[in-house]
Amino acid sequence: MRPSLTPQPLNSRGTFNERLKAALVALTLPGALGAQASSVPSDTLLEGITARGRLLAAYDRAAWRATDAFMALRPDLTVANTMVARQELDGRWSVLFGRLSETADTLYLMYEAVPAERPDSFVIRTHAPATPLTGAACLAGAALHAALADFGTPERPYNSYVLPRADSSFWVYFLPAQTDRATFPHGADTRYWIAADGHRILDKHPMHRALLNLALPDRAVSGLHTVLVDDVPQDSDVFLVLVRRPRRPELIATAHYNYHIAEDGSITWRWADRSRDR
Repeated sequence: MRPSLTPQPLNSRGTFNERLKAALVALTLPGALGAQASSVPSDTLLEGITARGRLLAAYDRAAWRATDAFMALRPDLTVANTMVARQELDGRWSVLFGRLSETADTLYLMYEAVPAERPDSFVIRTHAPATPLTGAACLAGAALHAALADFGTPERPYNSYVLPRADSSFWVYFLPAQTDRATFPHGADTRYWIAADGHRILDKHPMHRALLNLALPDRAVSGLHTVLVDDVPQDSDVFLVLVRRPRRPELIATAHYNYHIAEDGSITWRWADRSRDR
């Protein structure tokens, strides 16, 4: 759980059985099934969802540990307005803290969290004066701010994630931050596709509609929820499985399929006959 500066109480969303019943009802409402079944989910599509979900989880772990080290310095948070994590060639992560210029063409690097010798820990390098960056890190910061300008200021804490794509554009995610160790927030999350210039929004994809505060008992064998915006699991569904504790698989119901996300983030599926749920 990343440290939150503005924790807020979360509301209960009902027992597991109540949520299961609600999930099945939602999928049998008029219009929920659509006129006809969608195409069969390909292995490539599902492997891409798994890969992005795993990257989100790795990004989250790095941001969490790096932010712990960063906050220990008691930095002036009114000066540093941008945080982006990046995976290095050796597979390890570094996290940059700086200020993006008003024209979004320079990221002034003030602090850099780099991996320490101890696993899952970071040390902070201070850049004084700040180091101007105009390359990939700056573009990632610009992409974050472009998406944030559209996303707005939510009423609860959110975490941001910036993942580079193979075509040099960016995925930018906003996921609700965990502020209570007893529950895990999931849903009301959005993914943006930002152009390689870091400024243009090419696509905005709400991954889930409602925010659920999921409390998974230790005895539970899996979690369960629905996806109504698409006929496949979302990147944040894989993220949920990988970062939630205790770690358990997740069962996901869409209009035409039942999916199983294993504890390693891999996805399997089968056809679903929703007529039996009515």
